[in-house]
Amino acid sequence: MKKQLFFFFLILTLLSSFCWPEPALAARGTPTSLEFARGIWLDVNNRTFESDLRSAVALKVDWVNVDYDWGALSASAEKSQSFANALKLLKSANLSVVVSLINAPKTAQSLDGPNADQTAALVSKLISDYPQILAIEIFPMANLKARWGSKPNPTGYASLLQKVEARIRLEKKSTLIIAGGLSNLIYERDDMPAPAYLQKFYESKYYPALISLRFRNLSSDLLRSNTENCLRYYEQAREIMLKNNHRSGLIWLMEAKPQLNENITWYQKATDLARAQLYMGAIFYNSTLAVAK
Repeated sequence: MKKQLFFFFLILTLLSSFCWPEPALAARGTPTSLEFARGIWLDVNNRTFESDLRSAVALKVDWVNVDYDWGALSASAEKSQSFANALKLLKSANLSVVVSLINAPKTAQSLDGPNADQTAALVSKLISDYPQILAIEIFPMANLKARWGSKPNPTGYASLLQKVEARIRLEKKSTLIIAGGLSNLIYERDDMPAPAYLQKFYESKYYPALISLRFRNLSSDLLRSNTENCLRYYEQAREIMLKNNHRSGLIWLMEAKPQLNENITWYQKATDLARAQLYMGAIFYNSTLAVAK
């Protein structure tokens, strides 16, 4: 009888290993999913993180986005512990996690931008330490000098992403790499407009699964033409993707902030507009009001 039970549970284990896909591939909004995803950004250093997380769970969001501030965390044990505690809570909540890697420390910076080998090593460690991280957005707003750490360098950025992806694939990990986080706004002379940056990026012949965009100061008129302060500015990014034969790539709107304090109707319409685009995988907001259905 014991032997029969042993073989029964062995068969169940084997079947479950075949039936369940890798979590990064099964999550909503990813290239192998047909379902649109809603996400929320949470501040791991905010004392309200736990209550914000409970709200996110109650609202049934598909993804939670948190920042990994490399420079700040490498200099502060307290902040590193806050990040670790937040990731434990996210794991307990059984939520898909996307981490945005920001702010390379000076020790990992060069005249051309963040060091690719050090970045790849950090990403490898993060996804090993925290398996709940299903996707990583690498240096969002890379088209801005202040965010990249030096003059924007689309070719160098593509090379860095390729090195990161090569390392994690070698380690047999399915974590999704998200490229760009391109800002719709530019602030200083060396910053590059998102469409120009994306075109230069594709000259490297690198085609990530996900291209991310970050839009701020958006018009209240969601149906305006695709200028930089309009939500439909994503149409320009898609045109460039198609021009460069990147038809299989999806766009994630990692940030969509209106110019004014809009009510829930604006967020609902923005979500519906994004959802209607077959090439749009997900939209993220930074408030529970925005993700309420």
